[in-house]
Amino acid sequence: MKPKTIIAALIVLGAIAVGCNSLKEEPETPNQEPTPAKTVTLTSTVGFEGGSTKALTAEGRKTFAAGDQIAIFYKMNDGKTAKAVSEALTDSDIHDGGRKADFTVTLTSPAAGGAVRFVYPASIAGDFSSGLASPTDDDRTILFENLESQDGLLATMASNFDLAVYDGTLTDGATLPANVTLANRLAILELTVKNASGTPINGSVTNLSVFDGTNYYRISRTPADEPIYVALQPVNSDQTIEFCAIDDNKIYRKSVTGKSIERSKLYPINLTTTEKTGTALEFITSAIYTIQDGETLTGRLLKKKTKIKTPSTGTTSSITVTLDGVDIDNDNAYSGILCQGNTNIVLADGSENHVSASDVGYAGIGIKNNKTLTISGTGTLIATGCGTYEPGGNRCMGGAGIGGNSNQDCGDIVITGGNITAKGGICASGIGSGSSDKAESGGCSCGTITISGGNVNATGGSYGAGIGTGVAFVHGDSNGHILSNVCEGILISGGSVTAKGGKKSAGIGCGYVKGYTLTKNKCHAIIITPGVTIVTARKGSDAPYSIGQGDAYGDSVQSIGSIVIGGTLDDEGDPVGGESYDMGIPTSPFTYQPSNQ
Repeated sequence: MKPKTIIAALIVLGAIAVGCNSLKEEPETPNQEPTPAKTVTLTSTVGFEGGSTKALTAEGRKTFAAGDQIAIFYKMNDGKTAKAVSEALTDSDIHDGGRKADFTVTLTSPAAGGAVRFVYPASIAGDFSSGLASPTDDDRTILFENLESQDGLLATMASNFDLAVYDGTLTDGATLPANVTLANRLAILELTVKNASGTPINGSVTNLSVFDGTNYYRISRTPADEPIYVALQPVNSDQTIEFCAIDDNKIYRKSVTGKSIERSKLYPINLTTTEKTGTALEFITSAIYTIQDGETLTGRLLKKKTKIKTPSTGTTSSITVTLDGVDIDNDNAYSGILCQGNTNIVLADGSENHVSASDVGYAGIGIKNNKTLTISGTGTLIATGCGTYEPGGNRCMGGAGIGGNSNQDCGDIVITGGNITAKGGICASGIGSGSSDKAESGGCSCGTITISGGNVNATGGSYGAGIGTGVAFVHGDSNGHILSNVCEGILISGGSVTAKGGKKSAGIGCGYVKGYTLTKNKCHAIIITPGVTIVTARKGSDAPYSIGQGDAYGDSVQSIGSIVIGGTLDDEGDPVGGESYDMGIPTSPFTYQPSNQ
């Protein structure tokens, strides 16, 4: 016979009490194989803690509905954790105006005194593989990710997201506890979105997102004038809550700080928002998103595994994209933004934009080989690559802040404006190439780097130049293989530039090189003209030069082209006048500020 446990649940606006337990064991059938399952009939009275904190009906109370289920996680006699889901309620199971219901649940060989967890509703209960340490583990028994997609309706929330939990133990007789209080785990927001003029716009809002710095919630809805309801985990007062709503025409944003959102409470909130146009990153959920010519991006990318790229272009064609307050962090073996074709990135006036990669070997903003990335505008950009170094000579792999991925060639980089901070991942440059990290022949290169305006601050990761090349690093028994990392040239003709190299690397020029006689790090001409406001270069620790070559290990080779500071360019683009250097400038920091500035 299969075991069945019937829980009669009384939902009240006060505490949940479970009592009147009666245990009936059915007689064994003669000549039937014994079963490890235990059949019990259990009657319990159940109610909710607090009451007014659940999703409420118009009458101000939570009620059961046909189809509701409860999940129970419990320990079995063999020490494993099991999950049981009640049968769906029918109308005949529900009593007292919906405040009481009889649930039928089957438990298999429950362990006397074992841990037990009730999760209501069952739709938000997890499903786990064997080996769960405890029935009370949040990350396995509660599907908080189910909260990521809601429809903003109170009725749906009551059935699918109105999470309540009880943690306790089975009795000595292996029955459910005599007294149960289901504690509400979530808060509920009752939102009215207003435009910048203070006019309510719920009637036009199609999508809304909430982000607390860790968790995000997306609401997709049919526009209606009633409040938008959101179930979410508690929020501390030191967290910032970001709201974003969209309709057919505009993006509405609001950030709230210093507000605690406690479990078991409903919060009516009026959001008077700022307004923008463009594409809100909060609502991009596809695996790949291709930016279109003329598009403006704004907001935070909540799905970190979405690959954002520009389309491939021909030799002469290009696209333009505007960044207007974006926060992009990609951790899916991809650059934060990958420019597959000639791309003009415009930084919107007054905007602050963060673009980074969180997977080893990828650039914050990457540009494909033989293509050109141009950055302009007056806003701020912080671009960060990701890398790693394993001591012992096994790995030195990183992506540039702006430029190339590890072991991949990148194209030309042109900066004409903006306030730009570029940070290379370990072993990569701030602006330029990623690392060349291989156990066989190969390498990587970047095209020319041209800076004619803006305020630029570039920092190489450990072993990478601030502006120039990343590391050329041979690992393993690779003598005889050819490995190189090349920058085709650096021209700084305007703006204010600060560049700092990582360990053993130049501020402007070459990163570190480690390998054999055929392992090379090379940077062609480095030219700084009197058109700049100021240029400051700092060498990294143990590096020979602030501008020029980086350090070389063993028989590996550093190579630098001409270095000219203060010269002008002729019609052919060659330097005229100025001061020339051979391998590099050892002074650190080295500052060049033309007398006319």
